[in-house]
Amino acid sequence: MATVAGALAQESLMAILDAGADEAVVDNGGDIAFFIRKPIRVGIYTGNTFIRELAFEVEPRDRPFGICTSSGTVGHSFSFGKSDAATVISSNVVFADAAATALGNRVREESDLESCFDVFKGLPEIEGAMVVLKNKVALWGTLPRLVRSQFNVDLITRGESSLIQ
Repeated sequence: MATVAGALAQESLMAILDAGADEAVVDNGGDIAFFIRKPIRVGIYTGNTFIRELAFEVEPRDRPFGICTSSGTVGHSFSFGKSDAATVISSNVVFADAAATALGNRVREESDLESCFDVFKGLPEIEGAMVVLKNKVALWGTLPRLVRSQFNVDLITRGESSLIQ
């Protein structure tokens, strides 16, 4: 179940491209599939944490790819972790979704930031990853340029949950 949103985003993207579009972005609740021709900014929603208004400056590629985010504090999905955002980039959107979920599950407290990326060793499918936990950010691998960016949170696909403690 950890890959459903990524799989739907990836399959939807492929259907759009197969129908003749020359570029597309499909966002399924923070699991995003891309095939773009010009650079775009992709905001990372972290809820009401100290670290917010972050975005990746994403460059075009010659093939589809994904940026997927999981959270233990934002949205309606269940997580074993407490990260505000666990984001993974991969050319396989389904893989990015599963990896973001696994990464988010590993981060429960600040000390977990030191070893949370160990799960990615030996996985060339994972290009880069980022975790936001309260006022800390951990980075791994190759990521697009990270910039401050103001965005309208009402335009973000996100869920709210009364289960967040």
